[in-house]
Amino acid sequence: MPVTSLLVVVGCMLASLIGGFLYFRRVRINRPPIGVVNLRDALILVGMLIVMPYLYLALPLVVVTALLAVIVLTALFMTLEPLVSNRPMLWALCLGAVAADIALALSRGVKSESFLLFNNLVLCVVVIGAANLWAQSGMKAREIAVLAAVLTCYDFIATWQLHLMTEVFLRLGQLPLVPVVAWGITDPNTSLRLGLGDLLMLTVTPLVLRKAFGRRAGLVALGSSAAVLATMLALMTAQVITGSVPVMGVLGPMIVAQYWYWTRATGTERTTREYLRAEPLRENLRAEPLTAS
Repeated sequence: MPVTSLLVVVGCMLASLIGGFLYFRRVRINRPPIGVVNLRDALILVGMLIVMPYLYLALPLVVVTALLAVIVLTALFMTLEPLVSNRPMLWALCLGAVAADIALALSRGVKSESFLLFNNLVLCVVVIGAANLWAQSGMKAREIAVLAAVLTCYDFIATWQLHLMTEVFLRLGQLPLVPVVAWGITDPNTSLRLGLGDLLMLTVTPLVLRKAFGRRAGLVALGSSAAVLATMLALMTAQVITGSVPVMGVLGPMIVAQYWYWTRATGTERTTREYLRAEPLRENLRAEPLTAS
């Protein structure tokens, strides 16, 4: 049923948003030594996000599957490492999740509900970890606003003008570990999809705004983004909106507008040091300190 697709995808969206927000305040991720994320890093991220769809289309499916497996395994390990102290158990969980995803795809099919449910869960964990890596690495609100603005333009071109994202979704939809939260894809009238990149931007923005401008800014970003995207998905379910929709075309301007508002309301965004001084984090047994920028 269309309503089931809506509930599942919106539920995954809320799980990533709320899970990312709670993780941000309770868990300090063990980051690689990448330093503070700056504007140059944000532009590199944009370049990677632009190039990846073309790689997905150009590479053989077996290579794409291997690439997705490495990305997902790395993200799961990074996300769960501060939470699982036993290293063999940690590896077993991460490798087991990747293996189970592939096994379900091969045995039940990539369109089966069992595969989609498990794959959606894995992607939520991946997004929570990736969003926290960006936010806890010192990404500033300015960088997230620039990233959102560029991706808005790119999404309009790639989705509506070139139909690139539609081609990517169709090709990756044949594989395990597909980077799309989806449900009901056996029927075009009930299918609903949300790309991993959109979900990541949706999840990381409240974290960065929370760090930069305070708890209220983070909660406003979380609530407004969730409400707008849930409305978009509901309109798509009701077929008021049809075809592929550039999600960043709506979320991007919202992110830029919130950055503009909070910058003027507060005067300036906080550094990581100022954020930690104002809002000390709860203790985490395996936590490493955030880099003060």
